[in-house]
Amino acid sequence: MIHRMPFLSLAALAAFVLAAPMAAQDPSSLRAGEEQSPFGLSDIENFPEADLPALTRADLYACEQLDEATAQQPGDASTAEFAQALSGTWVREVTWYGVSMPTESVLFFDLRPSGGVAMMYDLVTLGLGPMSRELDAIRNSLALRARTPELTYLICDKGIRDSFFKISDEHIFDGLPVETMSDLSLDDVWQQLIEQKYFDRHQFPLPAEMRDEPGSEVLTPSVVGAFWNITLQPVTIDSKRGVRMSLEGEYRGSHWPAGEVLSGLEFGDFLRDGDAFVAAVGHSANDRSGRDNYVNKVDPNYPIAMDRVVLDTASSKFEAPSEVESSGNQETGR
Repeated sequence: MIHRMPFLSLAALAAFVLAAPMAAQDPSSLRAGEEQSPFGLSDIENFPEADLPALTRADLYACEQLDEATAQQPGDASTAEFAQALSGTWVREVTWYGVSMPTESVLFFDLRPSGGVAMMYDLVTLGLGPMSRELDAIRNSLALRARTPELTYLICDKGIRDSFFKISDEHIFDGLPVETMSDLSLDDVWQQLIEQKYFDRHQFPLPAEMRDEPGSEVLTPSVVGAFWNITLQPVTIDSKRGVRMSLEGEYRGSHWPAGEVLSGLEFGDFLRDGDAFVAAVGHSANDRSGRDNYVNKVDPNYPIAMDRVVLDTASSKFEAPSEVESSGNQETGR
């Protein structure tokens, strides 16, 4: 069986097989606030927002600007501030042309200036749990979303926008069947899940004709996960100091043979643009050739290149409303 599941974009890369072809919509009706079905990339040129070629832009409008976009506030980035910005707990929203997929998906980072580890789990069509409620709170409050750090992966040829929202600087394991301790590490949690065979559930087998299709794992209930060892290195990008992040991962999933582990590599070069860190096509370090920047290579025969990855620390996302709700996760004062 050929496995094609780069994990940080696992559900997002899979989403395109679920959607039927969509007719183009009149952008003017969308601007007027009418309810419409999602629209295709061919409509992007009709939106005035498409004239803003910001490198930090991480929506589908940006797909028309990939080669023209430039950093608006270029600066130097350190591995220390990059590690601090990523460390914590992130909840995930996967969209295909603006259509959100129902997943209970969480990403964790534990980083220092030289690197560290990360872990992710994703429950697909198995019901929503406590971490999805955290995501709903962000979706339902403009003020909360404005001050929430966001990590976005953009894949234009699939119309995919895969976003993670930081809900805490600490690690929150609500909903996971693990023994919680004050000093519980991500490696401890990962090992507990493996010992419990958390990713080896096979009560929903795929039809034989679908097993080798990219993204087929989201057509039936599944549990998937990944654990990475991460290295952070300083690099030079566009004459500025940037950060290279390399992730060596192991990937597990309930649609793979029980206990089978896939290995893979993900890497990207991030530059500083204002208060955001960006990995974008055409803006990689001097020692890397080609147009790709952030790339997943879980299956060497099926590498996936992200068109843009944006880590927005929230301080420059957009102006928040004057009235800020008092509710939110107390770990980060949200």
